[in-house]
Amino acid sequence: MEHMAAHTLGEDAFNDWIEARALWDRVIWSCPGVQAAYLLPTRVRVVVPRADRVRLVRGLNAYTRWRNHRRGESGPLWRKVQDPRPVPARLEAPAVRYVHREGCREGLSHDPLAWAFSTHRDAVGLSLASVRQRELRPFRFHRLTVGPDAESPLGLPEDRFLIHDSVDLPLRLRDVVSSVTRTPLAELRHRPAARLLWVQVLKHFTRLRAGQIGDRVGWVAERVRRVPSLTPEAAAVVRRCLRDARFTALAGPLPERLVRPSPVSAARAEPRVPEHAWWPAAALSPRPSSPVRVAV
Repeated sequence: MEHMAAHTLGEDAFNDWIEARALWDRVIWSCPGVQAAYLLPTRVRVVVPRADRVRLVRGLNAYTRWRNHRRGESGPLWRKVQDPRPVPARLEAPAVRYVHREGCREGLSHDPLAWAFSTHRDAVGLSLASVRQRELRPFRFHRLTVGPDAESPLGLPEDRFLIHDSVDLPLRLRDVVSSVTRTPLAELRHRPAARLLWVQVLKHFTRLRAGQIGDRVGWVAERVRRVPSLTPEAAAVVRRCLRDARFTALAGPLPERLVRPSPVSAARAEPRVPEHAWWPAAALSPRPSSPVRVAV
């Protein structure tokens, strides 16, 4: 395994969900066989079996040209991408979990499942646009990633993640499709795979007629009737995410950073690694069982 990271020159690489999805597509194209990937507004991290720096640079430059054209801007966006760094065999699994905790360390979310542009959802089997294989023991993988108190990603979510039953079911199903396919709500009608899944989900979970479904997705009723049924595997993923507030539509403003933890609580959660240093074994190991004392 090898690790690569790309950093911007200081500004955010994306300001909305459409730009985030565009960057995600180019990063995944640049990293065949990716085992871990995480997008942040100012950097990208990936762990792949065999890294190709030139291909990643090409993907990032393609995104920069697309973004500049969309915004009517010009100029570079990324710093020089350094050569890939090898990950020792004994640290491969901790390295993947380290990348999946990136947003939690930066205050983007409290749980890796809450951020769509991460391969953590793929690893636990809660994505219908997977870019990597599912872990054989997803609960154990999730627990090791976020700590011993993690809920099971295959069971019902905790109360703090539940959505009330009174929510509009068709709208909630639309939001879940947007989340599990990493499709911005504004593009849901323009991406064929996500649009097809949207129709299948509405047919499976609601009693809407074909004409009513067609009005929602922009199809004629006859085309809706010809859509094949939702597979049991996809139905199980949608049912699991239906009441989970971590799976929300990619719409509206991007999530703001949460309040940064104090140095002591940050040290207990995750040892901080300088950007210029390679991950030491302590940073890649699971969370320590006892608190870490930090001088403040």
